[in-house]
Amino acid sequence: MKTRTRKGNAVPADTQEHSTPHLVTRQQIERRAHEIWIARGGSPGRELDDWLQAEQELKTAVNPAATI
Repeated sequence: MKTRTRKGNAVPADTQEHSTPHLVTRQQIERRAHEIWIARGGSPGRELDDWLQAEQELKTAVNPAATI
């Protein structure tokens, strides 16, 4: 795994704009929304629903008190 340095600390290169572990990244939401889309058969028309569900799932997993 490639790393880059931020203020002297090694940070994985695939870390998005936020390296704080409790933040959900756009890439994580995209990945989960795609999984949800696949699970429901890949039919179009519910992209926003998939995105919002993915975002909620990930935020809740990181912080169980999180709500949208």
